[in-house]
Amino acid sequence: MELTQEVIRNLLTACVFGSIIFFPTVVAPVVFRVLDGDQASDVLRQLFPRYYLFLIITSGLGALASWGEPMQAAGLAFISLTTVFVRQVLTPKINEWRDAEMDGDAAAGAKFKRGHRISVVLNLVQLLIAGAVLARVAG
Repeated sequence: MELTQEVIRNLLTACVFGSIIFFPTVVAPVVFRVLDGDQASDVLRQLFPRYYLFLIITSGLGALASWGEPMQAAGLAFISLTTVFVRQVLTPKINEWRDAEMDGDAAAGAKFKRGHRISVVLNLVQLLIAGAVLARVAG
């Protein structure tokens, strides 16, 4: 049973790490390269909630499967919980601010930039944590 739990825990951690790298480095740039601005924005607004939901589920399950490894469980739980915040709170505000900016509200444009920067920093922190957890379980 312990080996099965370890395999599941490691696969979930690898999925978290891989998706955090893949989405912003492959999916988002291709969407912006292939589609015009409005279309790209519409597509990404559909993809991001699904991406975040995938991260919430995989990191949450990974945290549960890591109950015997406190550092791994804490790292994956952090990723899951911060992704809930990004998906449910920050992203809707970012979209709202971006829409207002497109309608000419300069103050909303500054909020959009700040909110986007926060989401990028959180994603980078999540990547570092997932990488550290993955390196620990691989070693």
